[in-house]
Amino acid sequence: MSSEKPLYVAFLWHMHQPYYKDLLTGTYFMPWVRLHAVKDYVDMVLLLDEFPDIRMTVNLVPSLLEQVLDYVEQGATDVIWDLSEPDPSELSETEKCVILERFFHAQYENMIRPYPRYRELYELRGWARSQEELRSVVQLYNDQAIRDLQVWYNLVWIDPLFVECDPKLQELFRKGRGFTEEDKRYVLEKHRRIMRELIPIYRTRQERGQIEISTTPFYHPILPLLCDTNLARVARPEIPLPRRPFQHPEDAEEQVRRAVEFYTKLFGQPPRGMWPAEGSVAPEVIPIFAKHGIEWIASDEEVLAHSVGQSIRRDLRGNVLNAELLYAPYWVEHHDARLKMVFRDHHLSDLIGFQYAGWDPEDAAEDLVRRLEIIALNSDRNDQPWLVPLILDGENCWEHYERDGLPFLRALYERLSMSGALETVTLADYLERFPPQRTISHLFAGSWINHDFSIWIGHREDNRSWDYLHDVRDLVTRHIEEHRHELSAEQVEQAWRSLYIAEGSDWNWWYGEDHSSGMDDLFDQLYRDHLAAACRAVGLEPPGFLRLPISRHTAPREITQPVSFISPNLDGYVTHFYEWYGAGHYDPALASTAMHPGKMRLQHLYFGFDAQKLYYRIDPDPTVIQTDDVTQVVLSLHLASGDLSWSLKLKLERGSTHAAIVTASTSPTREKAKKESSCELLLASSVAARKGGSNGKSSEGMLLNDEKSLPDLPPLAAQVALGEIVEIAIPRSLLPLAAGDPLDFFVTLEIEGHEVERLPAHSPLHMRIPGENFEQLQWSV
Repeated sequence: MSSEKPLYVAFLWHMHQPYYKDLLTGTYFMPWVRLHAVKDYVDMVLLLDEFPDIRMTVNLVPSLLEQVLDYVEQGATDVIWDLSEPDPSELSETEKCVILERFFHAQYENMIRPYPRYRELYELRGWARSQEELRSVVQLYNDQAIRDLQVWYNLVWIDPLFVECDPKLQELFRKGRGFTEEDKRYVLEKHRRIMRELIPIYRTRQERGQIEISTTPFYHPILPLLCDTNLARVARPEIPLPRRPFQHPEDAEEQVRRAVEFYTKLFGQPPRGMWPAEGSVAPEVIPIFAKHGIEWIASDEEVLAHSVGQSIRRDLRGNVLNAELLYAPYWVEHHDARLKMVFRDHHLSDLIGFQYAGWDPEDAAEDLVRRLEIIALNSDRNDQPWLVPLILDGENCWEHYERDGLPFLRALYERLSMSGALETVTLADYLERFPPQRTISHLFAGSWINHDFSIWIGHREDNRSWDYLHDVRDLVTRHIEEHRHELSAEQVEQAWRSLYIAEGSDWNWWYGEDHSSGMDDLFDQLYRDHLAAACRAVGLEPPGFLRLPISRHTAPREITQPVSFISPNLDGYVTHFYEWYGAGHYDPALASTAMHPGKMRLQHLYFGFDAQKLYYRIDPDPTVIQTDDVTQVVLSLHLASGDLSWSLKLKLERGSTHAAIVTASTSPTREKAKKESSCELLLASSVAARKGGSNGKSSEGMLLNDEKSLPDLPPLAAQVALGEIVEIAIPRSLLPLAAGDPLDFFVTLEIEGHEVERLPAHSPLHMRIPGENFEQLQWSV
């Protein structure tokens, strides 16, 4: 039920995968289309059957749907399927090693840890990552263990919504181990059954008006850069560009035309809206969309701000202070063409994408609805039909939520259905009821990430990728023109299709320093194979440079390990450049992710040691300390070999900043969680640091065990300093650590009792305790 003057809320869930099929070999290099289809795509719409009053828009990229159809209609498989299907006795040692390498590519906390057998198989692999290490450890896995791993990896990707209504799947989760070949066949066939339902379910829900299906240019290209790579300099005038400009607006138009044609064939009507890949827009793309019947597009609030020359102002809690600017639709115009356009609320969208996963689902849903209702009560709204667009990735965030986000979404949709102040809408329906009353005369050229295109162009690897695309396209099109009477229409079409696939944004997402997938070499190989396929389609030998990798990364870029002892002065400030020189470093901005977070509140984590202490340094954004909210930073340590964990919680207060160790615990691992002890804290003094350059002061605290519950666990003492940064020192003598022991650790940021950020987001960092000759070994050649 909605009130007379509701606040309109428009969800747009973006569903996308790049083209993983190698057209040279016919092999799907990666399984993500299949795995996300059974975990994220179908259930997101099926769930609406429980909430008939909820309306939303779902963006389906044609490159994703094309691959789904290949699985459903042509029986396509991928490398993971091909390793899952055989009886383990038929697998070679090399194949089993690949299974150990790739069958744990799942979010640990929610997809591995909760299942004892799967976790046991994961822990049995230990630190093995190289081929040599895997060949050694694979001997520990008998055929039954391999079969259990084959089943578990495919089983955990099935969404809980399907498990709820499938007794056989429930039985397999309870069974846990000793799976049979029949069990495995059932799980794999379940994958195919779910994928077969995807397009029919979306079509019927759109026909009954509960969802709108929007789409994207076919292979998800950055459309403005296809038109002209020089557009990258609108937002970043200094950005380095490829050797030669790529200027093919005709390719941009063809990507849109093909998308509209494909969509119409699948859903029986043309799309009304498009989410441009990565929210990437520029004036030059407006006539292209309009020519092919597109009514609306969307991007990020930062693009709006730069288009109208006004910033989107927020208070410390993220509430928009000039809401009338953001929560309105606009006309955008260029060369007599015009489109309707909306701009997403960056902060609220990112709460779902990056923060609420660490909250209790009910609390998270209540918080979001409360924030929306506050907007509804804004005195500036009057009778205006404000729209809050919540636009985000609809697949990758859910694995970080409890039960793949199902409890959160149910709680959210229930509250939205009951709210008299809020009404959910599809974008097309809203824009038909409330056409824009304002016009943007010149749309800023940018994307939903930092209002620029620097993720996809500017780095030497990105620019080399554009050069490869440019040169191969020139080579192939010249050859087609010169041999047009000799080549069949099918050959020409296959060449163009391969080029359009290579124009997709995803390849450059993984190039450069911005992101890493952990499989960058595979993405690199696949990109170059698509270019080679374009050549081979018309009888050309691919140029030699396509054999040269573009990506030069040999190790995770976001993590560096300690290389020397450090002895920092704990005062809460970077006293001098060399103070933390030689420490390990984790940079969350470079972490492996298919999603791009907004501004990180915990911006860096340093870690290291000397012969007596372990050191940790946390660099927060200044707003973490300046907020009036109750803010705490938690350092968690886990000794894998000793099955022990420690947690150190620091409270940060605004003004005359007070950082105190407020709680701590020493506990066994989660299998023994019921025996967790509360530890007393003897605090010698608090930690004070003041603005204006005053020195931070340190404190020492001793964490004592509750001897009745855990008499065998050691106490933990910590020295802490807070100023512009947080510095922590823990004496090594108080932990049962020996040289070579692996120590896992992570840091979380809690605001008002809720976890809002974790470093790293997915799994702990690892550090090995050094021996006395650590520094000498680092200098060995």
